[in-house]
Amino acid sequence: MTWRTRYGRLVATRIEDIDGNGRMEIRVSARLDVDERVARVQAQQLAVRVDEIVREVMGLPAFGSPPVGPQISSRASGYR
Repeated sequence: MTWRTRYGRLVATRIEDIDGNGRMEIRVSARLDVDERVARVQAQQLAVRVDEIVREVMGLPAFGSPPVGPQISSRASGYR
């Protein structure tokens, strides 16, 4: 499923493996502000808020603060 939105695009794909285990992959493409400082805050907030909503929908406990730990990224400096 793909939606064009005011902020960009949202793609959701439901996948089921051969054993019947299902999962959903969601990709968000959002235009960030041209100001790097603002864009960095937007990107951080977007990632944290998506995590919060996924936890809520899945019935998982919420963090008292944003998750802390190593960032999993293909680039050491994050996304630009």
